[in-house]
Amino acid sequence: SKPTRRWILIGSAAIVAVIILLFFFVAGNVRVIIHPASSPLNAQFKASISNEFTGVDSTFNKLPGQLFELQETVTKEFPATGEKQVAQKAKGTIVVSNTYGSTPQPLIATTRFESAAGLIFRTLRTVTVPGTTVKNGEIIAGTVSVEVIADKAGAEYNIDPTTFKIPAFKERGDMERYGKFTASSSTAMAGGAVGLAKVVTDADFAQAKRETTEELDKKLRDTLTKESSGLRTVSSASFSLDSLESTAQPDQAADRFTITTKGSLKTMGFRDSDLEMLVTEYAQKNYDVVVIPEQTKVDLKNPKFNDSRGVLEVTVSIVGPGYMSIDSKEIAENLGGKPEPEIRAYLQKVPGVDSAKVILSPFWIRKVPTDPSRIRVELEYKTN
Repeated sequence: SKPTRRWILIGSAAIVAVIILLFFFVAGNVRVIIHPASSPLNAQFKASISNEFTGVDSTFNKLPGQLFELQETVTKEFPATGEKQVAQKAKGTIVVSNTYGSTPQPLIATTRFESAAGLIFRTLRTVTVPGTTVKNGEIIAGTVSVEVIADKAGAEYNIDPTTFKIPAFKERGDMERYGKFTASSSTAMAGGAVGLAKVVTDADFAQAKRETTEELDKKLRDTLTKESSGLRTVSSASFSLDSLESTAQPDQAADRFTITTKGSLKTMGFRDSDLEMLVTEYAQKNYDVVVIPEQTKVDLKNPKFNDSRGVLEVTVSIVGPGYMSIDSKEIAENLGGKPEPEIRAYLQKVPGVDSAKVILSPFWIRKVPTDPSRIRVELEYKTN
């Protein structure tokens, strides 16, 4: 009907009018994608890490950290592979105990100790047994450890842990001291032999030392990995072999020997994000470039503890592309109101711009809006 066609024409005309108004009056939006120019960056600088630092300091290259000081022990038994004729005395360690009185008791080297089975062992050095002390009303014995050697060569002195007394006290009739100066061993005496016997060779000892030290190092680093969860640590941390004890030395008789190693590891843990911040600020300040963590290889070299300052000093190595600094805000302000041909001309003159892409929307927009909120400048960092 005619009225229906009339309303259709009126509605169509209104839609066209709205489209025309939008075409001429909608401000539109612009998206500018800039690829900053880059050049290779290969730099090093000294940095300090400490649990005394509260934050990243790019002026003095400081990183806040967490100190890790770990200790571990590894004990392993090994076979002896050598053979030779020997006349060797057994050795071991005893703990001497004084319940006689509060006065310390000196014992000269070669002091005799008699086992429960009547075998004599002699001390290898002079020691002083501390006197008794009182704690919470209880008398505490004074004790000291000392190494002893069998009075004679032979395997019969390779005895299991036992108790000992000092026969000299009994011989001179001092039965009170004889009863109150005692000793005990917690491990067997070893090394006593006469005739053809197995002996520890230099190669046996060197191999055993190498294996236990390597296992100790691994044990310490595994412990560090567990305790430093969520933090990065210096891979070449300070490993120290604190002691190495063996039940037999090279050329000594023994079917088997046991080595006990004790070691420690000292290092600092820190957050990757803090290191990235320090590297970024260093590159910006010293080279006026931007570095992207995902594209940059950062290594920590030459770690060294400065105990007087309580810090771990390292050399930070940076290898990767360094991108020219681009002021996105300034570009957005300068583009406002420019027609499309002038946009490209302007971007070609901006220092540090390798290439750029401009997207105007809606499609009919041919001029950058004057409202900065409608201008979005994006920086894309891509490797060459």
